[in-house]
Amino acid sequence: NRSRESGGNIKLGSAEFSFSAGVSQAYNDNIGLSPSKHQDDFITSPHFGVAADWPISELNSLNANFEIGYNKYWKNPNLDTTSLLISPTSELEFNFYIKDIHFKAHEGLSIQQDPVTLSQLSNLSTFRRLTNTAGLDAEWDLNKIKLNGGYDHYTFNSLEDRFKFLDQATDSIKGGLGFQIAPPYLVGVQGSCSRTEYDQKFQNNSTAYTIGGFGNAKFSEHLEGQVTVGYQTSSFDRDGSVGDNTD
Repeated sequence: NRSRESGGNIKLGSAEFSFSAGVSQAYNDNIGLSPSKHQDDFITSPHFGVAADWPISELNSLNANFEIGYNKYWKNPNLDTTSLLISPTSELEFNFYIKDIHFKAHEGLSIQQDPVTLSQLSNLSTFRRLTNTAGLDAEWDLNKIKLNGGYDHYTFNSLEDRFKFLDQATDSIKGGLGFQIAPPYLVGVQGSCSRTEYDQKFQNNSTAYTIGGFGNAKFSEHLEGQVTVGYQTSSFDRDGSVGDNTD
């Protein structure tokens, strides 16, 4: 992969905007994710981004990041992006405080066509889909005790009719409790629960749980370490027409 970037900043009142533009070049020796018939191509991806930071007050701020792009396949032009792509890093974020509790409301939107991240699919060169994650996180710093929690709603929508059976929504809650045993060490426990439901009764809906411990150490502004250990379990319904009755 090769990439080239350029950028600049503009300030309007208390809000600051930064712009970036670039192009990346990649070579893929198996664009169709085929186990036997490999097909290669060179892919050129220009992209443009804008980020905004608006400190509404001393403690509250609004931040936004938005990036669009396009993929050009030189050997297989039929795979060229038919509309603009939106990077998964695109997000709107609002930070605010209620007394000593820090809240972060966020929403992220993306439109992608690379199927590599989807384990359910193979022998496929492109798969256009829209994903959106919206949620609210909270942190409460009680000096030696740190509490955190959050809720996220994630939606996955295929932009191709043949893959509508993958459309789904996931609701997740999470929480954690940390103890400052001594600067700069923080240890604690954390857990989460999520429920995934499909729009169509083809795939099995599922519920997942995680629980574990963590340890953080921040030695300086630029040096910190983290270790986590945990357990995860999932259970699946058995009413999907796919006929998979395993857990």
